[in-house]
Amino acid sequence: MIENLKLFMKKKFDYNLNEFKQCVSEEKGSKFQLLPVYVFIVVLIVYGIQALDLIQDVYGLPVVIVAAVLLAMWQIIIFQKHQTQALVVTPKYLIKCFGNKKFVVINFDEIRRFKVNEKDGIVISDKKSEIAISPVCYSDDLGSIIDILESKGKTFDKSREYMKRPVEIRIVKGKIIITELAQEESSSEKIVGQYYDQFKMLTPGFIEDIIFMNSIIDEAFDDNNNLTMFLNKIEVKDGHPENTGFASIIVRECITIFEDIKIKSISTKNSRDRLAKEEMLPNVMTSICDNIEKGVIANWKYRKKGIDLHIAAGENIVKISFDYKEVIIGWNKSS
Repeated sequence: MIENLKLFMKKKFDYNLNEFKQCVSEEKGSKFQLLPVYVFIVVLIVYGIQALDLIQDVYGLPVVIVAAVLLAMWQIIIFQKHQTQALVVTPKYLIKCFGNKKFVVINFDEIRRFKVNEKDGIVISDKKSEIAISPVCYSDDLGSIIDILESKGKTFDKSREYMKRPVEIRIVKGKIIITELAQEESSSEKIVGQYYDQFKMLTPGFIEDIIFMNSIIDEAFDDNNNLTMFLNKIEVKDGHPENTGFASIIVRECITIFEDIKIKSISTKNSRDRLAKEEMLPNVMTSICDNIEKGVIANWKYRKKGIDLHIAAGENIVKISFDYKEVIIGWNKSS
């Protein structure tokens, strides 16, 4: 099988299969897999007994030949259905082998879908192909395969996004070795490091699991084009990775940092004067910070890497819309 696979990978993907781990299915063969053979043996025994005139004629040689052909076809179908399966893991590809000549190949970086179901186990697919990995049949190697998928963000699990990282995959003497690559500290990581000692919880992303309703902005300032807000409280939904319970929690002494914002619009309007016109403000950070401090977040709308905020500050309603590179949210107390 491996020699056929090497030729297949070189011809179709121009890939030299030098490093690989063959994961043989642990599924036991069915005891009925050779049933057609057993049936044919019984047919031959009955025919032999008949030939010795120990019993009356039951059937002749033509019947035996027809039975042999039909049972042979049945046996071939069973073998095809229960042909040997194996997974082959390489640093670049995951390959499902069916017998010696049929191969399904998926590039780790091109995986588009990941799902789990009781019937097939773990199912991954790209644009054209699909591979099912049974946790029962491949239990010994499943952990390493999942580690690879998580490092590449291919489990598509929002709560596991922090596992995505650059790695080097090596396969040495049949063992899958995953080594994290050193990488330069990102701008978001530098911000987290800046406030790490001040807040018990500090997490990039997951803003859709945050509810800002009636949160008071105690302080707002510009830190190298990062809009930083200290809030009295926020509500954290149960889907947030830092909320391990089964219901929303209220947290206090909070911080929200929108990194590298690009302002789309800022306006203010007197909420008590029905005739007052909405005043557009310059799209600069000072227009935000000077108008929202001590305000209350009354409404918001999340966009992909963007947010629209309505803030009640004194007699005014301040509307802000901006995009951002990343959002970092943290807090000290929870209840």
